[in-house]
Amino acid sequence: MNPSIKDKFFGEYHINVENIVEPEGDNTQFRVRDVDMETVDKLCQNMIKSVDLPFNAAPMIVLAFEDTKHSLKQKRVSSCKFVVLDGNHRLRAIKQTKRITGEYVIRDVLCHVYTELSRDEALRLGVNNNSHNDHANAMSDWQKVNLLRSLLHQPHSQVSPVDVSTYELQRFYTILGATTVCLFFDMLFLNW
Repeated sequence: MNPSIKDKFFGEYHINVENIVEPEGDNTQFRVRDVDMETVDKLCQNMIKSVDLPFNAAPMIVLAFEDTKHSLKQKRVSSCKFVVLDGNHRLRAIKQTKRITGEYVIRDVLCHVYTELSRDEALRLGVNNNSHNDHANAMSDWQKVNLLRSLLHQPHSQVSPVDVSTYELQRFYTILGATTVCLFFDMLFLNW
C-alpha cells in the first residue's frame, strides 16, 4: 500500500450504517462504479434469511469526509459521517433490509476508516479492495473503462491516446493496473 495512504488509515471501527453514505452528490468523485441492483437484491434477501454471512467479515472501506485525522481524535468516531469507498453493494443491501422488514438486520458494520484521501487514493483503495475481496461483485472490464473515462473528465467524448499525458498514464496505472489501461487504449484504437 502506498505510504501516504497507509498514513491516512485511522483505524478499524464498528460504525452505524446511518452514518455511512454512498458516493452521491458532493461525494460522487469517490464512486468506483454504479451499484448493480440485482446484486443488492440477492444480498438483501440473504441478509434477511441469515445475518451470519461472510459479507460481514470483510470490513467496508470508508472515508471520514468531514473530518481530518486530528479532528477525529478529538471526537467520537460514532458521531462522524463517512462515505463508503468499498462496500457499496453491502451498504445498499443493509439499508434495503430496513425498507423491507422495518428494521436493520445489521446495524453496525466493521469498517476501515481513512481520512484526508485524495480522489485518486480513494479510488485506488476501492478498486484494490474490490479486486482482492473473494466475496465482492468483481468489476467488469467495461466498468473499469468507464472509471478511466471519468478520470479523464471526458466521460462520453472520443479520447485519442495522444491526448493522455505521461502523468495521467501513471495515475491510471496506479489506480487500475496495467491490464485495464492497456484494454482501454486497445478499445480506443479499435473504436469500440
